[in-house]
Amino acid sequence: LGPDIKNCDTNTSLLNASSGFKSYKWQDNSTDSTFIATKAGTYYVSVKDFCDNEFTDTIKLERFTSPMNFILGDTAICLNQSISLEPNADFPKYLWSTGEITRNAVIRSPGIYFLQVTDINGCIAKEFINVNSKICFSEVYFPNSFTPNDDGKNDIFKAGVYGVLK
Repeated sequence: LGPDIKNCDTNTSLLNASSGFKSYKWQDNSTDSTFIATKAGTYYVSVKDFCDNEFTDTIKLERFTSPMNFILGDTAICLNQSISLEPNADFPKYLWSTGEITRNAVIRSPGIYFLQVTDINGCIAKEFINVNSKICFSEVYFPNSFTPNDDGKNDIFKAGVYGVLK
């Protein structure tokens, strides 16, 4: 069966006892020459050759949990502006749908983007994010009145700035 296996929980492992034996018996009493392992644990097989000699082998399968939910939901972007997206955890490798391989990606237009990460065990996960557009405005607003009555609302006559001025 080969050496013990360590892989990601999103992968299955095909255990192969080789062909050419008269019979096979796995730990669950299945009788194929191969066994698909989906959970961590110890697996074993007993085989008989055509002279009725019996051979056994054991293999351990260790599973690593794949990274999940590493970027925060959907977001929005103002026209003619950019935002920076980044995961809420650190990983050794990043691949954004924009082609960037850094921890963060600069997004300049609405759309659906993905980030694929690889963790320290080599497990890969991909998550999508929907970047919507939103109406943003930048302006200087001058009120046409004020109420200097110390109620904390419109007590001072001054310009208001909304958005980012360039």
